[in-house]
Amino acid sequence: MRIEVLPVLEVDNLRYFSEPKYRVDFQRWLNQAWEEKDEQIHQLMIKHGAVKTDSSKG
Repeated sequence: MRIEVLPVLEVDNLRYFSEPKYRVDFQRWLNQAWEEKDEQIHQLMIKHGAVKTDSSKG
């Protein structure tokens, strides 16, 4: 198990729903955090043989 505590941006809900750029910036930040998490899980799965990489297909 790996735990990483990330600072969470405080979201102004009025701005989130009224300013598209503010919403997009927040969504971009959140999506990046999820992508990094997904990549860490994928690398752990490769390391422990839970998934095959292209080079291990045969």
